[in-house]
Amino acid sequence: GMPNEIIIQRQLRIKYDRTMSVPGGKLIEIGDEDQTTVEQLEEAIGPNTAAIHYLAPGDRNPGALPLEQVIDIGHSHDIPIIVDAAGEVYPTDKLSSYVKSGADLVAYGAKYFGAVNSSGILTGRKDLVSVARSHSFIGFEDSPVRSFGRPMKVDRQEVVAVYGALREWLTMNHEDRFASYEVRIDTMRNELPQFEGVTFSDYPANAPAEALMLTIDPEKAGKSAQDVIDELKDGNPSIWVRELPEEKSLAIRMLTLREDGEHVIAQRLREILG
Repeated sequence: GMPNEIIIQRQLRIKYDRTMSVPGGKLIEIGDEDQTTVEQLEEAIGPNTAAIHYLAPGDRNPGALPLEQVIDIGHSHDIPIIVDAAGEVYPTDKLSSYVKSGADLVAYGAKYFGAVNSSGILTGRKDLVSVARSHSFIGFEDSPVRSFGRPMKVDRQEVVAVYGALREWLTMNHEDRFASYEVRIDTMRNELPQFEGVTFSDYPANAPAEALMLTIDPEKAGKSAQDVIDELKDGNPSIWVRELPEEKSLAIRMLTLREDGEHVIAQRLREILG
């Protein structure tokens, strides 16, 4: 039958990679807790290999093979590389750098540059993008292919929203954008007292700040980060934040906040942690 195995490194596993099994893909995990080796990747490639998956930028956990090496190995066996680039939309050259480095398909979440949550863009080899399109709900309607993507509709308004948001993202002054985030982050800091067992920091640590991160020591604070996350969700309004369980933290991202939303969240945090 048709090859359906998709190789994925253990260090780059996330819950969302299950979506590749929807059209019939079978995930083949390689590597151990410490690392993935070239030999393990070479040994996993066989007649049923359809693609190699890569979660960008590749540093989720230490020990993963770098993308450039994966591309070289995959292409030496005529195996395409699929990159999940999700929120890798800034600096803006990331929207083209993975394809330029040799990746065959690269997917981005359009919500990360301001479009609607249910949308995204797929870039890469024209023939493979065309195949993906043929399996979308549009392909179902305008071709004889009875694809699995029929229920996964995207309205024309959403398509236009992606186009408009992308144009704006590529032309905006991002220094001004981050400066506005800094103002809102500082506002939240000023409105929040120093709770016992709670540490405030910028997130991410190694890039321009786009969020305020709260790291919580449950023994000192009397609540865990997950407790706070759950209470925020259960309140009115329901507030959803970025969960960072490995760091015992949560992050409040400015990109997705409405105007004055930082004041609402600060008030809820005072109620929950005060």
